[in-house]
Amino acid sequence: MIEVCIPKCKSVPYQKCWWSQELTDRCWEVCRIAQRAYSRRMEPGDPSHTAHKEARRHYATMIENAKKQHWDGFFASLNEKSVWTVHHYASGNPSDGGKAHIPTLKATQTVPGSAMSQLAEYNQEKSHLLWTTFFPNSMHSELSSLLMNYPRPKFTFNPVTNDQIHQAISKLGPHKAPGPDGIPNAVLVQCAGLLVLHLGPIYHATFKLGIYPDCWKNLVTIVLRKPAKPDYMTPNAY
Repeated sequence: MIEVCIPKCKSVPYQKCWWSQELTDRCWEVCRIAQRAYSRRMEPGDPSHTAHKEARRHYATMIENAKKQHWDGFFASLNEKSVWTVHHYASGNPSDGGKAHIPTLKATQTVPGSAMSQLAEYNQEKSHLLWTTFFPNSMHSELSSLLMNYPRPKFTFNPVTNDQIHQAISKLGPHKAPGPDGIPNAVLVQCAGLLVLHLGPIYHATFKLGIYPDCWKNLVTIVLRKPAKPDYMTPNAY
């Protein structure tokens, strides 16, 4: 439904969020001075060359100040919703030294009689180490649920109603990070009246057939640094 019904905005490929009309006017002025200096390129002592250098220097300073003011204002207005946008800007391929990345992680494993240190240098090793740190019991959760002896139920189970689905959707944060399906919560909130009619039978079928889809078990975990930690080589600092 997102692909079919929601139109996509076409952004200008060279558009910059910190650009202003003042910078546009200054850019045209620098171009005019550059053309004047180029027309007198055979006259090194002409004042137009000095004016061109000064105009370029002032233009570069204006750009740097505009970038700094824009990003300072953007970071000053952060909240629990826009912090995910900042994470998207700051995160990236660890091979890019200009972006924040996770350094080599060091973990200590305790074995009977000794302690062993484990280093994670590559992305796959870091992901596995962070996963075991965040979810230490996930490996045994499914096995333990199959072997557990549950007591007798105290009440009769009733299928999920459409009102309960509406109530659950109304409590969703519309601007939270989407899951693996890529559907933002804003779509569920705004289109609840249309979607609940289809979600209800799907949830009823999961209980009736005793099937829980594997894709519903997937989640996306965002790794963020805890503030003011002395050492970010330990997995517990994330």
